[in-house]
Amino acid sequence: MPYITSPGQIVKYVYLLDTKQFSRDQQTSIFIYWDGNICLLMDVGTSNDIEMLFVNLKKMGIPLNKVIGIVVTHYHFDHAGGVSELWKKLSKQNPDFKIFVPKETCHKLQNAKSHIIGAKTTYGDKVGSILKLPPNAYSIVEKDVFLPIKLADGYRLQLTATPGHTDDHCAPTLFQNDTPIFCFAGESCGALCIESTPVFMPTSMPPGFHFEKYMDSCRKIVAMAPENLGFCHFGAIVGKKKITKCLLQHQKDMVLFRDTVIRAYEDQPDTRYVVKQVIKLFKQQGKISRNESEPNSPNVIFAITFGMMIDLGYRKPKYEQP
Repeated sequence: MPYITSPGQIVKYVYLLDTKQFSRDQQTSIFIYWDGNICLLMDVGTSNDIEMLFVNLKKMGIPLNKVIGIVVTHYHFDHAGGVSELWKKLSKQNPDFKIFVPKETCHKLQNAKSHIIGAKTTYGDKVGSILKLPPNAYSIVEKDVFLPIKLADGYRLQLTATPGHTDDHCAPTLFQNDTPIFCFAGESCGALCIESTPVFMPTSMPPGFHFEKYMDSCRKIVAMAPENLGFCHFGAIVGKKKITKCLLQHQKDMVLFRDTVIRAYEDQPDTRYVVKQVIKLFKQQGKISRNESEPNSPNVIFAITFGMMIDLGYRKPKYEQP
């Protein structure tokens, strides 16, 4: 089965967990590496999702003192918002527990106030909080370099630089020898929404979206040719051929999305008019959901359209600077 949307094992040592974010199934993914000796978390969800994470770890029989750290795809609240609460709890179980991030992600997480204010305009009180931590909570790592963590069976982990959704975005990638066994793409190449049929949505949220960087990151993942590809929203794709086909189509769809925004703005430079034209496009493509929290819902479509408009220079960020 090329699409995985149920929690469980993706490949040896890699598992998909459901955060139950916003009290919904299949809203936001996190992935974990667990080899029986070392557990490493890849994203953690919001601060409101931490208790569900502990429930999942207990179900899997993972002792908390075996959880050595977190890597995150990017600083946004729905993926890294729980790092401060999690560090406070797990550092008591394991004093060496660390948040492994590049320096720009660390800076964003330590100065998250404006991001939280902006996120609440779309998601309200579901956003949770991101609290400042002591500097020793973080271990600053370089992108595209293997982390100094000894994993089982020749596995190695790097944070693959994949900017575009945000400038700090990385895709945690597990290699066995030189083969990319699993890449957690995060939001670097779209959101995977599966209702009746799988569709890919843009992840052009304001204010940090950059179209050219986003497209370059899509191409980078295609060239890397991972055997399995995980998404923040939601699940994973199995098989190189399927992954390549999906990402190539997503790149074409992104060009059409951008062109629709440009044409609509030239016709009538009103945000709501532009959004209406984008919704028409997505309806034609079968990409509309009625659920307000889904990546293909009208309120999220407004946000991703506004993000594209900022990148095109049509609007300025309202809260957070990119």
